[in-house]
Amino acid sequence: MNYSEINTKYALPGQLEFVEGKGGLPLARINNSFAKAEIALYGAQVLSFIPKNISLHNQFDNLPGKWCHQYLSYLPMHHLWPG
Repeated sequence: MNYSEINTKYALPGQLEFVEGKGGLPLARINNSFAKAEIALYGAQVLSFIPKNISLHNQFDNLPGKWCHQYLSYLPMHHLWPG
């Protein structure tokens, strides 16, 4: 199945599309009113995440953890170290 067929079946016009990334690996590209993101379909790795509403990160202010970048993402500490 090629990307055109995948997009015809699974894409959400104006929000979600499937593209070929570096090395030919498939990516899900999201661009909606909340954020822009790229997710590798092998391993479900989030390659980029940029919220469109910067105040979105205020929802996480009271959670234990660490911001890895002011505008990118929140990393719960229990995901970084086992135990």
